[in-house]
Amino acid sequence: MLMPAEMKPIKPVSVGNSVVKVSGLPVVGNRLLQSQVPQMSVQELKRLFDNQVSNLVLVDVRYESEYALGHIPGAVLVPYPEIPNGRGIAKIKKLLEAKRQANPGSEPLLIIICKAGVRSARAVTLLREAGVVSINLTGGTNAWSKQIDPSAIPQYSINDISEHQQSVATQRSKKQRWLVGSGLVAASLTLAAMVVSHHPERSKPHIQSGVLSTEHQISR
Repeated sequence: MLMPAEMKPIKPVSVGNSVVKVSGLPVVGNRLLQSQVPQMSVQELKRLFDNQVSNLVLVDVRYESEYALGHIPGAVLVPYPEIPNGRGIAKIKKLLEAKRQANPGSEPLLIIICKAGVRSARAVTLLREAGVVSINLTGGTNAWSKQIDPSAIPQYSINDISEHQQSVATQRSKKQRWLVGSGLVAASLTLAAMVVSHHPERSKPHIQSGVLSTEHQISR
């Protein structure tokens, strides 16, 4: 579905902080996160499309592979990993400025999209900290595909996305290195304790001819 060339601008809508429950969220914290950012339903977005509004800026924060499978018409790809490091925020600010120049006197309405509304909620939070106002699309592309246009975006598992697999592998590797490092430290401390328990004299100052050893003097 393409947006017509001639469209009417509207003022940003006030959507408050209400949130529509998204089924299948595995972590309660994700629901809490979404409830703390402004939300827009896919039905509301469809109405804006139908009203031919011209000041919409849609940003898709999914991985590139996900975006290539299909996306909401007009959405621009800015992968979520680019948001925390600032590059993505800079790109979004440029998009907003371009929209302001194209629609003088009309403030852009920035809508953030992901697969289920979780990554996009995180992005909305980070954008808010950077002084950028945005709205989270509740349910993301999952909701759009199920409720608006089933042919636009196929259903898929995030576990099948190569970038996600690489991210998980990287996090697992970091965790394993941390565990190995912690284990080595614990083993060293345990060994030291065992040595002292079997040879208590090693924990006492060495006295040679009534003079503290050089090693003990240095350690004082």
